[in-house]
Amino acid sequence: APPALAQKLDEQPRTAIMTAFPPEHAALVGRIEQPRTVRVNGVPVTLGQMAGKPVLLVESGVSMVNAAMTTQWLVDRFAVKRILFSGIAGGIDPSLHIGDVVVAADWGQFMESTIAREAPGGKCLPHQPSLHVGGRGISGPAFMDNAAYRQYLFATFQAQVLDMESAAVAQVAYANRVPFLAFRSLSDLAGGDAEQNQMSVFMALASANSARVVQDFVARLPD
Repeated sequence: APPALAQKLDEQPRTAIMTAFPPEHAALVGRIEQPRTVRVNGVPVTLGQMAGKPVLLVESGVSMVNAAMTTQWLVDRFAVKRILFSGIAGGIDPSLHIGDVVVAADWGQFMESTIAREAPGGKCLPHQPSLHVGGRGISGPAFMDNAAYRQYLFATFQAQVLDMESAAVAQVAYANRVPFLAFRSLSDLAGGDAEQNQMSVFMALASANSARVVQDFVARLPD
């Protein structure tokens, strides 16, 4: 075999769990048993157990570039068996509601620009959050808050959710032949909200919903 390009920091095969920003990370870090921390380029990586299975947890930072970069050094420096991404997303399928968790069957990239809405000068959800497996997710480098573009994305891609990282992680994972799934809970409707964007209101709830589903998924893994 060719020599490794980077020395492994941990030889235990693990499920890698990635998040993008602090609320998503906070929803998961307390679920890690027997945690210990190592650092890669200054980024803390929490090693431990979840539901009795060996895992690691890392916050990549928001954006496609950060997500792709983090995925590659995770694969290089750790014995990654599979990658799970847990976090929030914007919903573009009008049948979905805030708090729902989507596990898309495929991810694609859709844009390289910024879209904003035109805007005029309680936390109780109207729907019980549910789990949706299958369909399509799309990712791009900009936060989406535009009703017309949301409608365009749904009509064009028939996608359920929109985020800023998952497609990049999927691409790097595929290149390294590492299995990948993203669990994304809706914190907002990507411009489809009746009033202002609701991400800041519901990001903790959505992060927790995604974290719970990820923990349950890990518990059911064979290793």
